Amino acid sequence: MTRKYSYLYGRLRQMGMTQKDIGRAIGLCQTAVSARFNGNIPWTCEEMYQLLDICHAAPEEMHLFFPRNGKAAEGSASEIASTPRITALAELLQSLDRVLCAEEREGSGS
Repeated sequence: MTRKYSYLYGRLRQMGMTQKDIGRAIGLCQTAVSARFNGNIPWTCEEMYQLLDICHAAPEEMHLFFPRNGKAAEGSASEIASTPRITALAELLQSLDRVLCAEEREGSGS
């Protein structure tokens, strides 16, 4: 099974960055970064551009780092992702992401 966002993951690993380091760099907690790498929460456009900057990659390379569904595109993923139910689910997951990050911060005493 291929890891989601394998190109991005590989580049960041080459740079010696952990998920915690990535989170600090783009303003997310480690839990939020993990959820994005696992495909549970979509990367925002701003996060994608920040990561391209960190990787010293051009915006034209975004498709390599952030392919549809985190893997090589198969079919029409953009049509599926734009449905109202999927959009509502993504918003719900982002809310959950904020709660998890808040709990993680409280637990770490930050």
